Amino acid sequence: MAAPDLILAECDNIFWKKVRRRELSLPEARFAALMIEGSDLQLREMLPIWLAAIELAVRIDHPAYDCLYLALAQREGLQFVTADESLVRKLGQSTDRAVRKLAVPLSSFA
Repeated sequence: MAAPDLILAECDNIFWKKVRRRELSLPEARFAALMIEGSDLQLREMLPIWLAAIELAVRIDHPAYDCLYLALAQREGLQFVTADESLVRKLGQSTDRAVRKLAVPLSSFA
């Protein structure tokens, strides 16, 4: 598993929201953060995929945040697993065959 280092900020923001909504306690949020820190997740710098993400965002008309993950998948020959079914549909409608195969719905693993 690999992800742009942006994932850490995104996870922190999710943990903050969940604590704020009282869906998690602070110790639970810390535990979740430690689980991510101790996982096999390979973090990648965003700078080398920055331009590719911008190009993808414009090409598929989708937020650049997600396109960083797509650009990483494209660069490393991986598939981006996402719960965003609309993104998977949007990619599936692309005329670019390589782009169509970048994302896999999380539901396909259930």
